[in-house]
Amino acid sequence: MINTEKQYDMLIELDRLEKLMSSISEPLKILSLGIRNMVWGKSDENKLATILNICNSFSKIYINIYGENILVVDAYIDILRAKSDRYSEFLLDEIYQEIKDRIIAFKTQNIIKEHWEQINPYFINEYPKEKLFQKDIIAILNELFEKTIDVYPTYFYILIGDINYLNRGRRGKWDSVDDLLPPSIEVAIKNNIINRWNPPNKRYLYLAIANSYKKHSTSLSINEYSCLKEMRTKPLEIVTLSRFYINEDSYNKRAINLAYDHISRAEILLNFENDQKKIVSDIVDGMLINNTNIDEHSIINLIKNKKEKLTAMASILIGQSLLKEICEAIFVPLDDTEDHDSLLKDKCYKSFHIIAEYLESRGISGIVYPSTRMKIEKLQGKNLVLFNVSDANPNIASYKTITSE
Repeated sequence: MINTEKQYDMLIELDRLEKLMSSISEPLKILSLGIRNMVWGKSDENKLATILNICNSFSKIYINIYGENILVVDAYIDILRAKSDRYSEFLLDEIYQEIKDRIIAFKTQNIIKEHWEQINPYFINEYPKEKLFQKDIIAILNELFEKTIDVYPTYFYILIGDINYLNRGRRGKWDSVDDLLPPSIEVAIKNNIINRWNPPNKRYLYLAIANSYKKHSTSLSINEYSCLKEMRTKPLEIVTLSRFYINEDSYNKRAINLAYDHISRAEILLNFENDQKKIVSDIVDGMLINNTNIDEHSIINLIKNKKEKLTAMASILIGQSLLKEICEAIFVPLDDTEDHDSLLKDKCYKSFHIIAEYLESRGISGIVYPSTRMKIEKLQGKNLVLFNVSDANPNIASYKTITSE
């Protein structure tokens, strides 16, 4: 029986929770934050603090004997969930599952980040041989393309000719077509210009993109504002902005979609569940329309007829879920030091360069990816990088010179 007479302090117990394991601090912080934001307000404070005290004391002894392990966090959550009727009148299962999902996402992204670093020549030597993955991220992507992406292309590719709004900018006042195109390879090498996807010896075209026109201010669209953010403009700089168009012979070229910050994990799963429900509904409707005998054999046959669709849905779910985790793990803004130090920038972007060359080798024409600069502004933006600069051109009639905000 939990002793409810002794008073425990929630903040002290949450602080103890966060400090249980120094090597696994982030999952503990995720759990602590979940308790603060989602559980505390639905609970009897002293009773919740009491069971936290018990969990903390037990966990501390366990860790002292067996060492730090992520399984301690899982067990901690399971105890809180199992004993929730002792401190709350609410059903907390969904809340604790959400906390677990956040921790799983964190662990998955950590693994992806390690994969990302292990293809980077700057970082691979930091890993002892026994810590290297047997299968690197290129091998994983190969399997994903062969088994899923290229089998169900409409779920993973974007035809570049279907993109409605493409914008690009350049500092200064300009008025010719070539002025808004990227610098030549010679200029990039001479000035050590390093971008996210291409090293100086590759010439790629970067564009801010959108499917619809949205205003950001009286003078700028959200897409034009995204250009300024990507260029790191300072207030009062003179900038020329232009709309771009995809050349007609490039309309059907495909870009891989890596912009998964616009959809949540829950939405990806919900889409899968809705598709599943649709299949079940179709089976039942078919039985009603055809007056099928409702016996086990008939139902099995109807389900078998939907097997291909069910297999496709499962593959698409796995593929989109993996790309979502990759998106969350790798698309983070550079800090100010990295952004202004060419060596640090090259180190941060080297894995991107390797992946871009891999995708280009597969016959893919570009990559749609989220704007990390817009993320800093708590706005959503998408970019497109085209491996072939001649796939798109600026529309001179759309040129406008502005003073950056």
